[in-house]
Amino acid sequence: MLTNPKLVEIHRFEVEGEKFLLDVQRSVSMKISPVWDEILDLVDGRPSQSVVDRLSARYDRSLLVRAIEQLQKDGLLVPEDKLPVAPRIKVPDRPRIPIRAMDFNISHDCTMWCKYCYGGGGTYRGPRQLMSKEVAKDAVDFFVRNSGRHRRCEIIFFGGEPLMNMEVMRFVVAYAGDQFGKRGKKVRFSLTTNATLLDDEAIEFLNRNRMNVTISLDGDRETHDRLRVFRDGRGTYNHILPRIKRFLESRRGRVPVRATITHYNLEVVDLARHLFDVGFDNVLMSPVACLPSQPYSLTDEEVETLKGRYRDLAHYFLGIIRRKEPKRIMLFTAMFNLFYRATRRVYGCGGGRHYMMVDPVGDLYVCHRCGGEDRLKLGDIYNGIDPQRQRGILENHVDAREDCGVCWARYLCGGGCIANNVEYYGGMSRSDPLSCDLYRHQVQLGMWLYSRVYKEHPESITRYCQPDQRVYMREPEEEQNGKGKSLE
Repeated sequence: MLTNPKLVEIHRFEVEGEKFLLDVQRSVSMKISPVWDEILDLVDGRPSQSVVDRLSARYDRSLLVRAIEQLQKDGLLVPEDKLPVAPRIKVPDRPRIPIRAMDFNISHDCTMWCKYCYGGGGTYRGPRQLMSKEVAKDAVDFFVRNSGRHRRCEIIFFGGEPLMNMEVMRFVVAYAGDQFGKRGKKVRFSLTTNATLLDDEAIEFLNRNRMNVTISLDGDRETHDRLRVFRDGRGTYNHILPRIKRFLESRRGRVPVRATITHYNLEVVDLARHLFDVGFDNVLMSPVACLPSQPYSLTDEEVETLKGRYRDLAHYFLGIIRRKEPKRIMLFTAMFNLFYRATRRVYGCGGGRHYMMVDPVGDLYVCHRCGGEDRLKLGDIYNGIDPQRQRGILENHVDAREDCGVCWARYLCGGGCIANNVEYYGGMSRSDPLSCDLYRHQVQLGMWLYSRVYKEHPESITRYCQPDQRVYMREPEEEQNGKGKSLE
């Protein structure tokens, strides 16, 4: 055992009576036992033998020694001169990052007028307009030229409502498939739609091209129609539901749905249950991003309420897994992937690096949320990416941000959404404290759920996660006290 070991940066917490530990720098998580918990209370900078002596009245000495040795083996206890330091992130003066995915905002127009829309009704602070074939061709050419080493790329059709511009969508699918194919690359296509134009012709085209489709639906008719309306104020639920069901039937339910959580739909278990009943197999629910003055925003009290509802949602999803139902709640399956891979993120997403958005006139932005926001403009498809603007994005990594430096979840979060930070909090380096608080709660719940699923149904973990770089959550060793009774 080390004489005076130091603890690396860790975060300990308890969920549902079970204790957990996160190695912050390495993003390695584990469930810990009572003896580990007590050792961790005492061991930082203290002689290991004194810790054993202090706890030996309650635990067998050999058990304590093994536990401390395991902490050292796992890299949680190290000599003081071996404490890990976050690697310095070097940002080049002229970044050249190959692009892997691009949002094609082919429609800055929409059939709806959602009251919380960050795109201002789909126009993104500009006129209502559609992308032309000429701009679309040039955007594909730009993407191909800048895809670098990537052999598999993706084009995401977005808006506004992208199905308003089916002519250009058809052109891009054909032209991009040809251009990437000539270079030995594959390109896949995705679409996010409000389903108002999801008719038989659109369904046939989407299915023939095996396009990934995400549909927006906020719950039952009353909830959905409160904020997601046509431009004349009429509700959209009754219009889109038959179209959604026809599409779901054509894909046997294998379609994800996205719902926005607002002041009006905090009962997320009921929301998930309704969306599954409609026929979706994969549910994504995200809190609304808006100014606190908006009537649909979440108050401090409602965020606390939502934390409790997320706990209920975790138990609901655990029941789904136990019943082996083919359903997913993306809030938790995304967390599973973080823990499974021990993901260490220094950026909130790939926006402005290997992913970006092109708007109807060919301007490039950090992501699909940023249209018309000059602070997040990267350049255009004709003159290329402005290296200084891209450098500004790259310099906004999590280690450069004071508000993130003290957060134990920083390498799981990566600093949050740049677009939200700029739009609602004044700059890329400022985060919404309520969103941060809610995310930390989600991480802790996700870790508890992951440990339960891994213990009870380990085959489900590999179903929800990709089988590379696996770091499984270890269960604590069975511990024996001096009388030989298990403490678990």
